[in-house]
Amino acid sequence: MKKSTRPATYGLMAEFDDPSAVVAAAQKVYD
Repeated sequence: MKKSTRPATYGLMAEFDDPSAVVAAAQKVYD
């Protein structure tokens, strides 16, 4: 996963190897 326009979000995503885990985390963050 490449670093995009949201460094903070990238840092969060970096904690996950499973794409579905990233999606679940993103849903919590943006909900």
